[in-house]
This record gives sequence, structure tokens and C-alpha cells, in this order.
Amino acid sequence: MKKTISAILAALMVICTLCLTACSDKEKPDNIDEPATVAEGSEETQANEETEKVTEAKPLEATEEDFEYLCKLMLDIGIEYDRTSRTAVADAYNIAIGHMGIYRHFFEENEGYYGPEADPKGYFLTEYGDGNYEYSIVPEENADWIVENIMGIEPDHNLDELYPYEGATGHYMYYHEGNYYVSGFVGGSFICDAKVVDYDVYGDGIYSLDIEVYESDMGEQYLSHEAEVTAELKEIDGKNEWVFHEIELDYPDYY
Repeated sequence: MKKTISAILAALMVICTLCLTACSDKEKPDNIDEPATVAEGSEETQANEETEKVTEAKPLEATEEDFEYLCKLMLDIGIEYDRTSRTAVADAYNIAIGHMGIYRHFFEENEGYYGPEADPKGYFLTEYGDGNYEYSIVPEENADWIVENIMGIEPDHNLDELYPYEGATGHYMYYHEGNYYVSGFVGGSFICDAKVVDYDVYGDGIYSLDIEVYESDMGEQYLSHEAEVTAELKEIDGKNEWVFHEIELDYPDYY
């Protein structure tokens, strides 16, 4: 009896072994694909490499020349700025093409017009009683380039009227058919010097800078105001440019 049971078990083991061997020899079904491979030099490989390049791009590190350039810009910025504020667009255009704006650092200085020909809205009649008008015409592409690239916000031509500061009255600046019309002339300030006294750099390449701005009187310099500037340094059109996030100004008590 024991011999019979042993014989049966041995036969079953042989049958199982043959079944497993047959299953392993079967071909893989046609609807199962091999893992995809990307050929070297293919479009997908190139795209992945470009993505890695973007990911690995590092913020620009400011040089002494970059700091000096920023100080020159700050000589012509006389209002505060926060590109997240409700007045950001108006403030950006005022800094870009206002009387004491930064326009001259990027484009040929606009000497303005003085004479009998009125601006399109007839706003800029002088107070001299001579019947003349005084204004500057700035091409929208120039103004918008500064607003977008340096002030860091989208241009907005829907603004019919811009004022030099919040609460100001009277006509100052407006957009009309491809140009900005500005009361008076578009130029720089009379402030003579500025220097970076301290700064920090955050991991995302944002600079926080303390800047002192000076005026001159009878050959002697004195502090005009201090500025706290938040900005980043970017390469734009082949040149290092400061892109402003926020500008805070602190004037001495004697102002």
C-alpha cells in the first residue's frame, strides 16, 4: 500500500514539472510592449535636457558695476513703488516717464515741446498766460518696455489719466493713440549721488538693499533720503537690468 501511494505522488510531481516548463516556454502576448527607450539625440531627449538647463539656471550675482547702475537709477526715482499695490500701474509709469523718471537711462532724453500747438486733449496749457503748451510725447513702445521689464508689471493703456502721486490734482500724463503725453518735460533729477550701504540676497535671487541718496548744495553733499529696495537682477536684451519689486523711501525730518 505504501509503495502504491509513493508511486502516485511521484507521478504527480512529474506532471507538475512538465506543466511549469510548458508555461514558461510560451511566447509573450503581442499586446504587451517592451518598456520604451528614448534614443540619444531625439527630440524628447533634447526637451528633457532643456528642462534641466532651466531648472539649473542660477540667479545673476550682482557686481560692483551692477550696484553702481542701480544707484544711478535711484537718483531719478522720487516716489515709492509696490508692484502688488492698487496704484502699481500708475506708479510704474510715473517712475518710467515722469518728470523725475528713469526714461533717460534707456532711451534718448525727451526735451519736450513748448509752443502754440495743443496736446490732443488740450490739457497742458502753461500758466504763463502766453497761450503756449508745454508737454512731452513718449512712444508707447518705449514707455511700455520700461514698465514691463524694469518695473515688472504688464503695461496698461486703459489708464486715461495718471497723476504724479496719490491725491494729486491737475493733469499730468495720459495715453493717446500710441503715445504718452506728459506735462512738461521727461527728464532726470538734480540729486547728485547714491550708494548701497547694505544688502542681503535671498535664495531665489531677490536682493534687499539699503541705499542712501544725496543732494548737493554749494559743493557740499547732504543726505536727501534713504531707500529700501527689493529687486532682482536679470539679463534683458543682453544687459544686466534691475527689476523692481518694491521701493520704500525715508526722508529726514527737515524735509
